[in-house]
Amino acid sequence: MVAYSGSVVCGKAHGQGKEAIANKNSYEGGWVQGKKHGFGMYIWSNGRKYVGEWEDGLRHGQGKETLGNGSVVYDGLWFKGKKATGD
Repeated sequence: MVAYSGSVVCGKAHGQGKEAIANKNSYEGGWVQGKKHGFGMYIWSNGRKYVGEWEDGLRHGQGKETLGNGSVVYDGLWFKGKKATGD
């Protein structure tokens, strides 16, 4: 089950809002036509966190992923949901 609170246009999340998912993951930030878009923060139930840019529902642009203890997993560019490491 998903609970959403925030701006809605034509029945879809659009603007700023927060989504809480039954597995205790959550997202707070920008939405466009029901997809994460713009700046936002996604937190997993284990404390892992991504803070950064989104496009079309995927991590895209500048962003930082950290573990629950604050250790940085990756801080840099993302492209269509994947780390843009240049590999």
